[in-house]
Amino acid sequence: MSARSLYPLLLFLITIGSAAQQTTDTPAFFVRTIVQKPEFIKGDSTLVSFVLYSEGEIRTASCKQKALKVKGARARRLNINRETTRGRGRWENRLYNTLVWAQYIVAADAVGTLTLPAIDFRATVRLYERSADPFAEFFGYRRGYKDFEVSASSAKTKISVTEKPKKTTQEIMRARGGIL
Repeated sequence: MSARSLYPLLLFLITIGSAAQQTTDTPAFFVRTIVQKPEFIKGDSTLVSFVLYSEGEIRTASCKQKALKVKGARARRLNINRETTRGRGRWENRLYNTLVWAQYIVAADAVGTLTLPAIDFRATVRLYERSADPFAEFFGYRRGYKDFEVSASSAKTKISVTEKPKKTTQEIMRARGGIL
């Protein structure tokens, strides 16, 4: 390959690099309420997690609500270390930074539908700027960053609680060791 054929390739790479995304838009930030069992039996319980998703690095996060209050159910907060729950996750074919904010064990007192309330969150999200030079990161160029103050609310979530199904005579006989 001659120098003449490398020159257009190098010029193309630099042009692509200079058109690199210098973002000033607010990064995506949202909250998902993840229910382990969206339908469970009265007397049983389910795990409910509130997970923060962001395009950038979640630097700080806060929530005014300290406890989950659900009408017709008991909710017990699990003691988790948020720093160990940081990670990356996919949602709708996109990759996001994630943080599990809180987890609760929810147990129903009666048959019906439980409604988990919407919870408001605020966070500081950091986006790193991309270099205009495609070789800059390779040679140790330090990237700049910009912090954004963002907020989001979890959606109200419904959980269905059903009555325990009754056993048939055959199931009762098998459980007792009877012969049918």
